[in-house]
Amino acid sequence: MEITASVKLTSDGKVTIKSGVGIGKVTKPGLQVPVGEGAINPVPRSMITEAVKEVLPAGKGVEVTICAPEGANIAKKTMNAKLGIQGGVSILGTTGVVKPLSLEACRRSLVPQIDVALARGYKRIFFVPGNIGERIAKQQFGAPEDAIVQTGDFVGYMLDKAVEKGVKEIIVLGHSGKLVKVAARIFNTHHKVGDARNEVVASYAGASGANQKIINELLEANTTDEATEILRQVNLIEPTYNLIAERVHKQVSDRVENKITVSVVIVAMDGKVLGMDQNAWSNKPWQNLT
Repeated sequence: MEITASVKLTSDGKVTIKSGVGIGKVTKPGLQVPVGEGAINPVPRSMITEAVKEVLPAGKGVEVTICAPEGANIAKKTMNAKLGIQGGVSILGTTGVVKPLSLEACRRSLVPQIDVALARGYKRIFFVPGNIGERIAKQQFGAPEDAIVQTGDFVGYMLDKAVEKGVKEIIVLGHSGKLVKVAARIFNTHHKVGDARNEVVASYAGASGANQKIINELLEANTTDEATEILRQVNLIEPTYNLIAERVHKQVSDRVENKITVSVVIVAMDGKVLGMDQNAWSNKPWQNLT
């Protein structure tokens, strides 16, 4: 992506950094840049300032305008709109240096969602694996966009960050294909890291009364959706997934050292609830998200 800097000398002795075409504007609190300003983070601003001062004539100031001509289009592929950055890309980086394809950079890019939710005053936050969970949280549970945090595959990392930032209550909501892994203490849910979906569903179905034939069918299922259909035929969807939800509750609560109140909702692709833990059944925390 092309990024340009236009520099104009001034006589006020100051270094002023402005955002131009393709640089987004901050519209929501909770980010490192105040609302109304261009989305150029403090560390890159500091690095630009120091670099300019090295060659700035005595008594002179400078106005630097950063532009990204294709920024508005590229921003559509990012999470900027959800975070409240409108109209372009962000100039990011805690050091001003981004490592392409870095796993750590990918994980860190998810964390500002928590900051935005807290800044908007939400005491209960939805943690969802991705777009499916977000869609269901909005459509089925009426969750405001800013109260939803996508964890990606990094469930454990995001839970750790939630504790670090003082989150008090989380509603863990997602498709069975992701959440059943957490029941097995798999906190990175990418299939290459760990995958015990069939084993989890089969074991909890057995604990709910499934016979050996059903358990074997569950172990051979291609997807959790297929497993759910097998459970439907023997009226074991709710008992099985309620038990799994309780186990997810325990694993998540252990991970956050019981510093966060946890509710768990497991859903199908169409948003239908398959199972919930007791906290979700009893308190229905999504009814009061303020």
